[in-house]
Amino acid sequence: MRQDSQPDSSDSVALSHSPYTVTILDNDHEVLTLLDQVETVILSLSFSYVLSLIVSCPIRVNQTAFTTPSRMENGTLPLPISRKLFEVTTQKFDTSPAYLSALETGLATYTGTIPEFRRAKKNWENARFVVQQNRAYSALSIALTFNVKSGKSRALIFGADYGLLTGLFECMGGISTRRYWPMLIPILAMEVQVHSFNRGLMVCHDGIYSIESRTGMRRFDYSLENSSPQDWKTLDLISITRDLSSFLSIAAFLEMQAETSAYLMQQIAQTTESITEVSASDERYIDHLYEVSPRLENARNLYLGLASRCRYLTKRINAQAQTVYCLIASQDQVSNMSIAGASRDIALMTARDGATMRVIAAVTILFLPATFVATLFSTSFFNFQDTSGPRVSGWVWIYVLVTVILTVAVQSVWAIISKRKARKIAQNMPV
Repeated sequence: MRQDSQPDSSDSVALSHSPYTVTILDNDHEVLTLLDQVETVILSLSFSYVLSLIVSCPIRVNQTAFTTPSRMENGTLPLPISRKLFEVTTQKFDTSPAYLSALETGLATYTGTIPEFRRAKKNWENARFVVQQNRAYSALSIALTFNVKSGKSRALIFGADYGLLTGLFECMGGISTRRYWPMLIPILAMEVQVHSFNRGLMVCHDGIYSIESRTGMRRFDYSLENSSPQDWKTLDLISITRDLSSFLSIAAFLEMQAETSAYLMQQIAQTTESITEVSASDERYIDHLYEVSPRLENARNLYLGLASRCRYLTKRINAQAQTVYCLIASQDQVSNMSIAGASRDIALMTARDGATMRVIAAVTILFLPATFVATLFSTSFFNFQDTSGPRVSGWVWIYVLVTVILTVAVQSVWAIISKRKARKIAQNMPV
């Protein structure tokens, strides 16, 4: 890695409209080597994405180093870099002892050492601050050290991706107040971040608008709507429900970050007032205060506006979710009615088949005894082959008697068994 005071296109890539140079570092050893020269080289270190950022703000060309990104497990690791590198870095830049504890908790935190310096009023050299949002992939955790004599601010930042860092350095390159204002780095970083959050929220807004158009919920100014609602019977409500849940999670996350960031900006404003009181005799701070204060107030208002918009979109999502639940219930009702109609048709066909089977059974029961008796008596009761003519036995009355008795007996038994079966079915049916 080169450490020239001027950018070299062969070894680094200069950011547009920024005096900062980018140099690639691939391992801890290269970073530690650069840190060993921190006393003699004016530099700026930056670890990409889930790693960390160290910024030094003098009016000279600085270097920015990005290490190979590492992947965090759902944002739960407080130290995505080695502990040795973290300890060396915090010692070199004299960060607040509370920073490691803040990283471990992952909760929104703001700490500062201005109050104890206010008692001294004079001869204070370093002020240390920790500005941290609730932990997430796109949340900032900043440890800031400000030296009042040199006017340098050094910051160690976790959670800054390349886009945020690029925007941060471009903002720092375009503002004149770089040397004497300690809270400049968190103000600019959070100002760049709020625009990133707003872009994510606009994606949610567009998705909600699309769902409202498909479900027919766009009635605010119907004359301006170009799309007609889709037939609710053909909507993919499972996919819509999944999208709404995703949008609700994003809106909840952004609302949390917006509210905590607005609180952090308020704390930064109070720190700004404290520094102004301590250094009221130094015109540098007074002049730079007038330049930084509008940006601070603007960033705070942007976060408040972002939180308000998140709450508004959350209400729209909830209203749309209720509509989707009603549509799901309606689709279920249509399906149930279709099933009930099919069941009714099956019951009617079963009843017709049952009636037919009863007729067949009655006919069979009616003729079966006679058929049996006819077969039985066909052997000896009648003689149709006698030479003198057909002869009927005198015992033919037995045929009639047995036939009647068997028919009555079979019909009676069938009736009794049928009634018992019907009674048993009625007893087993639920009430």
